[in-house]
Amino acid sequence: MSAKVKGEVSSSRGVVRGTAVRDALDGAITAIAAAGCETPRLDAELLLAHVLGISRERLLTDRDLVVAGPEVRAVQNAVRRRAVEREPVAYITGTRAFRRLQLAVDRRDL
Repeated sequence: MSAKVKGEVSSSRGVVRGTAVRDALDGAITAIAAAGCETPRLDAELLLAHVLGISRERLLTDRDLVVAGPEVRAVQNAVRRRAVEREPVAYITGTRAFRRLQLAVDRRDL
């Protein structure tokens, strides 16, 4: 295994510039928890999965995932909206789960 340079993550596809998902997730949890939100881990997982366009399950099981490029700014923006502006996760992602349905939502709905 080759040495990792700061900002690079080794994966089965070689070295990719970016941040490991687990590191991005830890940072998001910390920021959301510091803001006093009741469910920081859930909120962070939902936001990160939404930005990456993947399921929460894959977010937690795929160790090769990297947050890179425009995704970095999108994650930062989503976390800021949740932590600083206290905007509900459903408004940020545009969806809300209800039983087995995924409903499209915005500020007018909730």
